[in-house]
Amino acid sequence: MRTEQDRERCYQVAKTINEQLFWSIDMPTYFSWGVSKTMFTFWKDMPSLMLRVSGAIHKGWVVVSLNEGSDTYEVRLLNVQKEEKSVYTDIYADQVGSFIDGKIERPVGMSDEEYHEIAMKDSQMKMAF
Repeated sequence: MRTEQDRERCYQVAKTINEQLFWSIDMPTYFSWGVSKTMFTFWKDMPSLMLRVSGAIHKGWVVVSLNEGSDTYEVRLLNVQKEEKSVYTDIYADQVGSFIDGKIERPVGMSDEEYHEIAMKDSQMKMAF
């Protein structure tokens, strides 16, 4: 059972993670992820920020957890049912935004033309009735 002090610490860590996301990427990049929900929680006993995303490549959840032992982040990609699909460790605060972008919206090395094609298809699917 979590105490009020545990919940407050988790909230403060999640708030810091969110601030570091905005510090490490620009607003259009963040908005391209299609974030529809944010929440703070403990994931694998680590204080975490959860984002419900609808990126061009990944749709589901992203969990960013603080590994206090190494002072780095762990990033998990979950499907919409919150089943873990991928885990990445040892991510530093200044890398977290671009790292997530590379996993859910635009992989590193993808050309502008390739990204434009994927992004347009994704946008058309989202706008279809």
